[in-house]
Amino acid sequence: MKPREVLQRLKAAGWMEGRGREHAIEAVSPNGCRIPISNHPAKDIPLGTLKKIERLTGVKLI
Repeated sequence: MKPREVLQRLKAAGWMEGRGREHAIEAVSPNGCRIPISNHPAKDIPLGTLKKIERLTGVKLI
């Protein structure tokens, strides 16, 4: 799954896109919690990283 696909699913669940650093984008929850997501458009996010994002956000990605 590409980083933009993850961000689209998080946005559908009420998260927003925040400002990230150099090679990362941030997902921002409604209560202000920030989760960095690697932003390499040509690469898929590794399965372990997707599971961690799921655990931190509570949004089903896989």
